[in-house]
Amino acid sequence: MLTAQSINLRKPLFERLYFLIPAIILTALVATFALELTGFLLAGILFAYFWKHKDRLVLFLIIYTPFEEVVLKILPDSLYGPARYFWEGMLFAMLGLMILDKCILSRQWKKSVIDVLVLVFIIAWFLSGFINNIPIFFSLASIKNLIRYIAIFYIVYNLKPDKKFLSKAIFSIITIAVIQSVICIGQAIEGDKLVEVFRPKDVVVGNLQLTYQDIQRETYYSRFTGTLSRSNHLGNYLTFALCFLIAVYFKIGKNSKYLIAIALIIIALFFSSSRISWISAFIGIGAIHFIIRHRFRLFYLILPLLFILMMARGNPFVKTDNLSEHFSILNRFYHIFTVEYIDLVKYTGRGYALLYAMPKVLTTSPIFGLGPGSFIPMTGHIMESEVFDKADDLELERKSLTYVHDVGYAALFIQVGLIGAFVFILMFIHFFKMAKRTLKFIKDPIVQTLSLGSLGFFVAVGIQNLATFNFMYRNESLIIWTVCGFIALFSKTYRKKISGSISEK
Repeated sequence: MLTAQSINLRKPLFERLYFLIPAIILTALVATFALELTGFLLAGILFAYFWKHKDRLVLFLIIYTPFEEVVLKILPDSLYGPARYFWEGMLFAMLGLMILDKCILSRQWKKSVIDVLVLVFIIAWFLSGFINNIPIFFSLASIKNLIRYIAIFYIVYNLKPDKKFLSKAIFSIITIAVIQSVICIGQAIEGDKLVEVFRPKDVVVGNLQLTYQDIQRETYYSRFTGTLSRSNHLGNYLTFALCFLIAVYFKIGKNSKYLIAIALIIIALFFSSSRISWISAFIGIGAIHFIIRHRFRLFYLILPLLFILMMARGNPFVKTDNLSEHFSILNRFYHIFTVEYIDLVKYTGRGYALLYAMPKVLTTSPIFGLGPGSFIPMTGHIMESEVFDKADDLELERKSLTYVHDVGYAALFIQVGLIGAFVFILMFIHFFKMAKRTLKFIKDPIVQTLSLGSLGFFVAVGIQNLATFNFMYRNESLIIWTVCGFIALFSKTYRKKISGSISEK
């Protein structure tokens, strides 16, 4: 009876879409006479649509964001900023409206385990800025870059626990990774032309440089990036997808198509030549094998260790005396074990941030750090003196500090001290525990896939932040907070003992 009634009550397609006709006419008129008004009108329509369909917003961003630079590349510079930052603005606006709707209007706010931690982190951030005399605008700009996609966590967390939606999200991430892998392999085979197609452009509006081309453009080796502008972004993204794809293989079905996808992603991961991505993928996937107690888990661990030991002892077929002449991806990996590379990292690279910058800050400003933005250049218009002005007082080399922004743990601690860094890391320890609990108690295959993949994923993220800062990069940050939202959502479902009511739609 209910089904019949629902069918009879459905409006004809024309009646349900009647609003589109005046909207199209109005858009055409505005586009003719005022391009800026067209943008505002389109933004309003998109906001209204995605406010009503937040699940579609999540899926859209998962699919769109990896290809964003390709879309933005065809736009004029004057539209680059609005188009690039519109989605961040929409997410924060939605989060604000959700808080207004659920708190100020006395409607129940769906509390999460990290609410207090997020609040403490934000307070610590601005308190650090106040203590260190950092301008409020600079503090806001810095924290915006760090938590720009935390709104997606709350959007996902406040949705209904729909397994079909979860499945679409996971397989969207995997599908995008396969597409990126095909592009990357194509770049490796074809060469410079396909690399240039997907290379981002310089964007200058007035005196403000919004973005640069890939800084690796002039390096002596070719690193292939898909559409993600830098090799480590591609490598990290492929690592994320690989963790979930391995979980799909173990929990949903050992299908040959999954093996083909795994092979494609591994090949592209190799071509990316991102060493931190290689290492994090190996450790993240290894964690999955040990969590499920796979019978070959020790075999998986021993073979790569033997390979690394062999490389560390030296290989007469690998030349490292002049990488500009004898470069290959294997040479680049082997170079990690050379004295030259160790000295380079220690004194002018990421190791400097961990071995010199962090201890200096620990002895001078351990609780609140040096303040937001310290040693973290955000855009080309921010003068070096504004970012590195405290380096001389601490007797640190300015040039060596340019890698601080690529070391997540160092960047957090230097900016906001022990309190802020501890609270931020504690959030993800909670998410890891949620994933373990969900894996144990919710037996549905797609939820098991989420939980198992997330455990490897969180391990990989923890490793990656030794040589990158995922949360400062759009694609990686979006995936991290989306996964956290799903884990918190389905963990909450278990705790309320309503796992049987998960939507099957």
